[in-house]
Order: sequence, then structure tokens, then C-alpha cells
Amino acid sequence: MTKNFMAKSLMIGAMLCLVGGAVKAEPMRTRLTKDNRFPDLGKVELSLDVHYEERDVLLVGDFDFGFAQAVDRYEVAPEVRYQAFPNVSLLARIPFVSVDPEMGGSNSGLGDISLGFEWLAYEHIFTYPYLIPYATLHLGTGDEKKALGRGETGLTLGATLGSRRWDVVVFSLDGAYTIFDDSDDVASLAGSVIWEIRRELSVHVEGVITDEDFGPDESTPYLILGGISYRPYHGIHWTLYGGGGDNGQPDATVGLRATLGF
Repeated sequence: MTKNFMAKSLMIGAMLCLVGGAVKAEPMRTRLTKDNRFPDLGKVELSLDVHYEERDVLLVGDFDFGFAQAVDRYEVAPEVRYQAFPNVSLLARIPFVSVDPEMGGSNSGLGDISLGFEWLAYEHIFTYPYLIPYATLHLGTGDEKKALGRGETGLTLGATLGSRRWDVVVFSLDGAYTIFDDSDDVASLAGSVIWEIRRELSVHVEGVITDEDFGPDESTPYLILGGISYRPYHGIHWTLYGGGGDNGQPDATVGLRATLGF
């Protein structure tokens, strides 16, 4: 109970602290595809992604006996993005996770750290269409038995292709393939649609399907998210998102991502 209370307090405190920030930032708006909004050369973006999800996970007890059960999962993930070259960003993400199962005690600790890069390989003179190949290394730093992470190393290779229509709508399609050390590789296909209501305000819907095997059920895992992205002035940038899925994906999730640029 104490760990759960601390996790919730940390999430609320992080949100309140970020409200007061005010520096220029142009971060990506979507969560499942890449957006062609890169920092200026040599600039740094600091982000905080705070989200909650309800899902079924496999928890393993002291005697290596595991069974699936519904859990409430909280995650606070600081992220850093550095524009190392004119068209290349370097990224790092360090999640801290708290898991509160239906039965048994809660678990808290470090999740799976990820390191990667994004390359704006092509962009038309008017910014659309664009192509962004990327690679992400997932480190097995989260305890798999406690459902804090996958607990194994993985490498994701992917690319997002985006285009604009009717001046205010952006379409993106993303394909990725993840290679794992100890489990089957996973392919995924994601898409997103962004409607730019104003320059500082946009809404989006996105989804992803994968071929990951979560058990005897052969149904395709999927996740659908909707969100709103807002930059009230040349300062902090917010993205609020939520949605849900099935067949191994979270039943329900809601999150907030805030970014400061330097």
C-alpha cells in the first residue's frame, strides 16, 4: 500500500512540477509512430512520460510458480533527446515502474531502459512527405518475475513514412521488427492520423497491431490510442493520451507526456 501511494504521489508531483516550466520545445506528438519534429542542432529535449495501465501479466512467486492476473501498472519515465547531427536525434528512456496486482503485494523498481536514434532520412522542401528510419536498443533491466519489464535484451529496427493532406491532416505509417535474446521476434504495424486544429493545438488517433504470441489465443494483439497535443506558447509542450487494446496489450491506459526544450 505504501509503495502504491508513493508511486501515485510521484506521478501527481511530476505533473505539477512540469506545469511551471516554460522553454521552447517541438517534440513528437504521437506515441506509436514518429513525427518529423526534430530539435535544432545541438539542442536537448527533456521529457517526462507518466502513465497508468490496466492489463493482465504473468507474475512469478518465490517458488517459480507463475500465473496471469490483472494488475494496475504505473510508470514514470524520464526521457532525453539530443540532436547530435542535423537530421539525427539520440534518445534515452529510463522508466520506473510500480505494479499493483489483484492478489499479493505490489512491486516497484526500475523498468527496461531503452537507447536509440531517429534519422530524418528524407523530407520534402515543404516538410512532407518524410521518412524516418530508427533503431532502439531495449535493455533487460526490469525484473520479469515482478512484471517490471521484459527482462531481456531486444533491438527494434523500424521506419515511419508520413504525408500531409488538406493542409491540416498528417498521415503516418510505421513498420518495425524487434529481435529478442530469449523469445520470439515481434513484427508490428502502426498508423496515426493528426489533425492540426491550430499551430499550437492538434488531436490524433493511432493504433498498432503485432504478431506477438501471448498464449493459446491466436487473436492479434492490438492497441488504439487517442490524444491531444498542446503548446500554449513557446514553452512547455503537452501530450495527453489514452485508449486500450486486447490480446496481450493493455485493456486500458491513460498518460501524460510533457517536454522542455533547451
